[in-house]
Amino acid sequence: MLKRKVFVDGVETPVGLTLWGLLRNRSDLELSCYEPFVHEGRVSRIDIAREADFAILCGNASSSLELLGHLHEGPRIIDTSGAYLSGGDVVCGLPEFFRENSALIREARVVGIPNAVASASISLLHPLFEAGYLAPRLPISIHAVQGYSALEASETRSRAETAARAERAVFRTLQTTSIDRELREIKRWTRPPQAIQLATSIGNFARGTAVHIPLFQSNLTPHHTLEDAYSLLERWYLDSCHVRVTRGATPADGIAVGEVSDTNILELYCLPGSSEESGLLAARLDNLGRGSARAAIQALNIMLDRRADFALDGCLQPECR
Repeated sequence: MLKRKVFVDGVETPVGLTLWGLLRNRSDLELSCYEPFVHEGRVSRIDIAREADFAILCGNASSSLELLGHLHEGPRIIDTSGAYLSGGDVVCGLPEFFRENSALIREARVVGIPNAVASASISLLHPLFEAGYLAPRLPISIHAVQGYSALEASETRSRAETAARAERAVFRTLQTTSIDRELREIKRWTRPPQAIQLATSIGNFARGTAVHIPLFQSNLTPHHTLEDAYSLLERWYLDSCHVRVTRGATPADGIAVGEVSDTNILELYCLPGSSEESGLLAARLDNLGRGSARAAIQALNIMLDRRADFALDGCLQPECR
């Protein structure tokens, strides 16, 4: 079997470590990364990347953007860093974005992976924008809570540092500058005619993301109802192996983000509001899984002409039917 070469940039970050762990046992891939203690003075990060068939960017955006500047030819790119937002011809890395998106990913030179908050928000809003259900009059408000690993996506921390942080209460609201990437990704892939307002907080748990979007009848065009919007989301993701849509009352024990940790599952909820004129769209996903590493593997599988769900748990397993 011909092994395809995959360079993982930023392998020391939480996203990079998660992705490396999921790919390292794949017999169809040959992984590489830049190790300063091994390669410094002998070979550069750029040289290693150029030798690969695919480069998956897991570091911070500025570092990834610098690398991209040297990879105009060579490997195909899967970018989880957000560097792709600086411009260029990019395909959205969510296979469920629309029915033909897998075909675009398969042929793409550069695939951009939205982060967890953006992925959930896009998945909830894009079908409604695409079908013309949302009126352009009122802004859309998005509220998100993430685990503190979201702040460490481009950092390296020891186990002791991570454990110490886990014991502290770290619930806080991020400043506007901290959520610039999410807003840019949401706007890039939904192209909303109205304003998008986003508030993101960091909770005192390690990983996971919850997103809530209040939806009112006044947000919809005159010929559509909340029931229509919920039914559209059900139909849109009906054949998806990894996106689930649940309708009805909020679960009695709430929507716990920890229940989707270490999975590629994105769960969407269509919930009733306080009146017939209001509702709530909600989502939960693992920010290091579906929100980055596993989404990148989905894209890689499609670019290799495999099923999107192939070996997503890091080992060969029966594919989702």
